[in-house]
Amino acid sequence: MSVGVAPWTDDYSNIASALIRHYRKSLKNRDDQAIEYFSAVIAKFPDMGVGYKRRADAYLRKRNYKRAIDDITALMALGGHDIDAYKIRGMAHQFDGNDLGAIEDLTVYLSKKYNDVEALELRAVAYGNIGQREKAIADFRGVLFLNPSHRRARHLLGRLSGSP
Repeated sequence: MSVGVAPWTDDYSNIASALIRHYRKSLKNRDDQAIEYFSAVIAKFPDMGVGYKRRADAYLRKRNYKRAIDDITALMALGGHDIDAYKIRGMAHQFDGNDLGAIEDLTVYLSKKYNDVEALELRAVAYGNIGQREKAIADFRGVLFLNPSHRRARHLLGRLSGSP
């Protein structure tokens, strides 16, 4: 199977640029192709973290949460300090039903990117799922502070607060 970019060299900057270009093209063609491509990249360059992150993105969109979690965990084991990886893994944990894992990863992510409405909402839902009502309310209020027109957050906050 062709990896998609020839010739392969040891110059990581050229590889990374080609990787990003091909990734964007692959997204248009479907996540299966992106997974296949990044699997080949990882096989060829197992120490290059961007392949794990991009493949995890594709797995997340395909709802293969366990594989997304595995890829982000592999990225982190390489020493990758990409803060966005915590969001991807937190989302995968959330969608896979692991609320505690979601809270842990999203909290790390939100410590650096505190104004991410999507991550804050996901953490609020996870807190609500495990019965930490006050923390869920605080996060939903944070969502509404950042985006006052966020209808889902307003609705869920109303349910948690007991408002109609």
